[in-house]
Parts: sequence; structure tokens; C-alpha cells
Amino acid sequence: MLNPAALEDRIYKCERILDDNPDSQIFAALADARRKKGELDKALRICRNGLKKHPDYGAGYLIMARINFDRRMYDEAEHDLMRAIELDGKTRSTDLLQVEIWIRQKKFARASQVLNELATADPGNPRYEELFEQIKRLRASEEKKQRETARLLKVQTTGVVAVPGGSEEKQSKQESSEPVSSQMTVGQALDELVAFPGMTACFMTDEKGMMIESRLPDKFDPEKYAAFSAEIYRFINGNVGSIKFGRTNQVLIELLKETIWIVNKERFIFVLALSRQANLGSLKLKLTSLLERMQKIEARGE
Repeated sequence: MLNPAALEDRIYKCERILDDNPDSQIFAALADARRKKGELDKALRICRNGLKKHPDYGAGYLIMARINFDRRMYDEAEHDLMRAIELDGKTRSTDLLQVEIWIRQKKFARASQVLNELATADPGNPRYEELFEQIKRLRASEEKKQRETARLLKVQTTGVVAVPGGSEEKQSKQESSEPVSSQMTVGQALDELVAFPGMTACFMTDEKGMMIESRLPDKFDPEKYAAFSAEIYRFINGNVGSIKFGRTNQVLIELLKETIWIVNKERFIFVLALSRQANLGSLKLKLTSLLERMQKIEARGE
């Protein structure tokens, strides 16, 4: 890790080179330096602009993957990483970043498998030991959550609650009749939605067009679709509001071969892309249930 003075010096030198030659591939080094300094928005903008000029520069996509990883945009980070691997091939560095992404996505089995391969090829690396411990800790936490969810569901359906010592006791009628909400994360909700018959893509963005999380095919540009969808919602909401119909809750757009469904959730919007053959009635019931079960969503950076 560079010290602050060395980091500033690198930024200065990279910017001088880029000023003299705007088409230079030094943009990747500059974006990475900004990332390490914690200036993620600047890093994202620099790297995005550079990749527009150099769409086949694998190192640029690797830096973009690291930027999105630091932004906690793990799906986007994985998409950029796959593009980097496609252009330049796999390396120990790309494998390690893939492991870190999978850990954040709670894909512990995949992460452990690749991490074992890395540790076999490079035994004694302290970073691998840290990641093994992280997987162990997070997996234990997830298993604990699953056990607690199972216990709550048992209470909800039977009115019986486990007590210390292995015995069970009946809850009072009032307690057992209270509903237990099984909350979901944004990612879990999107996983269920993308499995719906006829669904081609789904994602959540804020009203400014910043992608929160997505389940998109490779052909989709996450940032483009997030910005475009948010702009549609803002335009319709603003114009409907101007004639006093109230705030827009849902927007349904029927295209020739596809339907786009935009649904407001607090300060965020779900965007669903599905075939015209998809059953909207069944999807609406499912979406309503998912929205009720979703945890409170926090804006990025708040």
C-alpha cells in the first residue's frame, strides 16, 4: 500500500501524462490510484471514460472490477472481471478477486474451491489464511441465521418454541398468533424474480440512476439500463405529479417483444424486463409478497 505522499505523486504524474495524451492507457493507473485514495466516484468516472476509448483493454476492466468491488457493487464487479479475463486470461490476481467477490455474494463453496487451489500453488500466503477465516466466520453466521429462521417458522406454524435444556413450551395464544416476517435482502428478492418464467432481467436502482444490485445477462449494460430506467421513472412521475394525480407507484411499458415494469420501493425502483408471454398476474402477486418481506434499503453512501 502506497503512503499518502506517494499516492498523490502517482496521481499527479498520471494526470500529467493524460493531459498530454488524452488517449493514453495510463487512465487505468490513475483510476486505481484514485480508488486507493478512497475517491471511488472519481475513479469510476476516469475508468469508464478510458474504457470508452479502449474497449479491449483488459487491465482497465480489472481496475473497474476493483472499483465496483469497493463500491459494494459485486455483480458489476464480477461482470467487469469476466471481461478482463476474456481479454487477458486468468491470473492469480483475477482468481483472488473472484474469490473475494464470491465471498461477498455468499457463494462460499465456489470461493473455498478456488482459494484451496491458490493456497496449494502458493502455500503460506497470509492473505489466503485471512480469506479462509472470513469464509468460516461468514458461513457460520449464515447457518445461524438459517437456524433462527427455521425456529421462527416453527413458532409461527406450531406455536411451540424451544427453550434452554432441550424442552419445548407452548406460547400464549396472543404470542403464537403474531405473524413472523421472514425478511429478505435485495439480492435474495432479485434471485427469486430472475427465476420467474419469462423474466429476462431485473435490477434495483435509486431514483438518480445509480445501480444498487442486478441480475442481468452479459449483453445488458448495467449503468446504461439503470440511468435510462431512472430517467423514465423521473419523467413520468414528474409529469403525472404536475397534474395532481399523485406520486407514481408503477410504470408498465409494453414493447413489441418485451414488457418493462418499473415499480417504486421507497426511494428506489425495481426494474423488471420480461417476455410478452410472462404471466403478469402471477408476477404481481409474487412481487407484492417480496416487497413486503424486503428489509429496509439504505442508499449508497448513507
